[in-house]
Amino acid sequence: MNEPYRIVIRSHGGPDVIECEAIALPQPGPGEVRIRVAASGLNFIDTYHRAGLYPLALPSGLGVEGAGTVESIGDGVTGLHPGDRVAMLVQAGSYASHVVVPAAMTVALPDGVSEALAAGALMKGLTSWMLIEPCARIRAGQSALVHGAAG
Repeated sequence: MNEPYRIVIRSHGGPDVIECEAIALPQPGPGEVRIRVAASGLNFIDTYHRAGLYPLALPSGLGVEGAGTVESIGDGVTGLHPGDRVAMLVQAGSYASHVVVPAAMTVALPDGVSEALAAGALMKGLTSWMLIEPCARIRAGQSALVHGAAG
């Protein structure tokens, strides 16, 4: 599909509720950036969203993380420019050709870090950090095992 698209659900259920639909190219508002998505992270929570275990307002996109290239910026955005490679978090909708997200929900990708790696690691890395630091408050001399291959 060459035109802008997104993966969407209009009802909760099994994989059969997933659709691909054409969309108008989204335009960023103040404080937002439009990203051409190169890779989306796959997370087990996506199945919870689709099934309705963690309900989303419908219709809804799927996917909570991704990476790609900034195509345009909204008013008030500083530090990001068209052509910058970034990883991003979205509430729902990274399974798309293009997304608009708050600039504050992006992080620049250094040379040598691919979009695929960033998209697949961002949510997992932030989840691990959250569990180690603010939740468990691991300190020097303590040990922790962080695991969860499925999500």
